[in-house]
Amino acid sequence: MSKDITENLLNESQSEETQFRMLVTTFLDDATFYLCANDTGNITFAGQEYESVEISRSEIQSSLDGTLEKVTIILSNADRLLASYIAINGNKINNRRCLIQEVSLQYLDNPADVIGIFDGVMNNLQMNIGTYTVDIERTLGTFQALAPIMTYSPLCQWKKFKDERCKYVGGEVSCDRTLSRCQALGNVLNYGGHPSIPDQMVIRRG
Repeated sequence: MSKDITENLLNESQSEETQFRMLVTTFLDDATFYLCANDTGNITFAGQEYESVEISRSEIQSSLDGTLEKVTIILSNADRLLASYIAINGNKINNRRCLIQEVSLQYLDNPADVIGIFDGVMNNLQMNIGTYTVDIERTLGTFQALAPIMTYSPLCQWKKFKDERCKYVGGEVSCDRTLSRCQALGNVLNYGGHPSIPDQMVIRRG
């Protein structure tokens, strides 16, 4: 469940007879399809009608290096309009956004009563007789990305005086990287230290 789940949906999730349904929205160049997995008919959620189709999804899967997540959507027995669009415009589906959500049949009026399941782009469309399969993928951050090294100390971590992080532009030519010196230079807003951290910690045994 999402950490932002509403009280309505939280109570619904704890009910003995939950009635959650999956919504799938595909944002294409010239059309947006609103689909729902509901065997009793279309769903109108927050004023938007979602067409009832035979649709299911896999669990969320992660790549071995942790940089990609994906969900596979399986659509069976699509209506003629949707099936025709996919057959003719299959090349327009890759790299287009697809949003997967869940709603409760008990709470269909408030746009906030929705659980975000997955948000990514479509890829690897496969068409068989009456069945369409497509992966929904999203790229995650990578631990290989370079990031600045932070030093947590009372002294300013900007070791180069007047650089783009220090930003001092006055006539002084030196700084001892203390907070008092930065205050004297009128540059305290750019101070890169953590004054609340003690210079040293003394541990005494009782």
